[in-house]
Amino acid sequence: KALRAEGSADITSRTEVIKVAGGDPIELKIRASTNGTFISDGMDSLKRQLGENFAMAFNWTALMPDDRSVEAMSCLIDVQAQTDLKPCLTKFNAPQQNMAYGFTTGEFGFVAAGKVPVRDPANPTYGHAPGLGWDERYGWRSFVAYDDLPQEHNPARGYAATANARNHGPDYPHYMSRNFATPYRITRIHELMDQTPKHDQASFWAMLGDDKSTFGAEMQNLLTAELEVSGQANQTALDLLKAWDGSAQADQPEPAIFWVYVDQLLRAIYQDELGSRFEDEHKLRAPFLIAALSNPEVGQRWCSEKPDGCLGLRAQAFEAAVAILTDEQG
Repeated sequence: KALRAEGSADITSRTEVIKVAGGDPIELKIRASTNGTFISDGMDSLKRQLGENFAMAFNWTALMPDDRSVEAMSCLIDVQAQTDLKPCLTKFNAPQQNMAYGFTTGEFGFVAAGKVPVRDPANPTYGHAPGLGWDERYGWRSFVAYDDLPQEHNPARGYAATANARNHGPDYPHYMSRNFATPYRITRIHELMDQTPKHDQASFWAMLGDDKSTFGAEMQNLLTAELEVSGQANQTALDLLKAWDGSAQADQPEPAIFWVYVDQLLRAIYQDELGSRFEDEHKLRAPFLIAALSNPEVGQRWCSEKPDGCLGLRAQAFEAAVAILTDEQG
């Protein structure tokens, strides 16, 4: 039995066989309860930490008995109008995604289709960390109704666009995620769409080949303001970066300077805090970097090891970036 807030629930068990080409089949015993599959059964280190009386379960809407996502995809083949979408997409469980559509009738838009759990407002993790299976705060209450999912139908701007960025406004009542993509790509799409009153095939090909970095344009002043470097090579590179327009052609040195500089700056800011975990966790963290460079309180917290704070780390990172590029590309 698995302990639940309302009492206990049965633990089911089944055996799955994975056939291996050129090798022996692998048998897996799968246990599950109402909170999902016991993933700790397949993770020896976790299993040892939890002990015999505890297990870690993973729940996913794609594993629910009512999942008809494949059927939903087949259904969409015959859709002829916006009103035909709902009967198909209400069958779609996972993975939740922005599905854009356009019809010869002139209808267009997108639906963030998928089964989205409604969580208890008192849930302190909202699914981003393990919860206690016997604490009702961590359970799924229900699911967001199809009509309440983020969606646009024939928006007044004349087009719909998605790019993994936040797909709803600040007043949207349901929790979707905290891991949306940064808004730079969707911002650039809107810029390009709004520049041309009526698009055609050629304008869309031009958009696909667009090389302007809105992130680079936003970061340019934060990265170069008050920055002083030593040596002619470093100064030349800094002058190029200050004059950069954000474009990224293959023969331009500026994008390489920018991205290696950003990488080295992130390393300088938080590599010492993460230690051996750094390489596993290291990636572009745009909101963090912007906060560290623009918010003095955040900057003081992360750049305090340098007498002149983040400005000192910027100089250190920039000169390290130029040295790397000089060594690798001359």
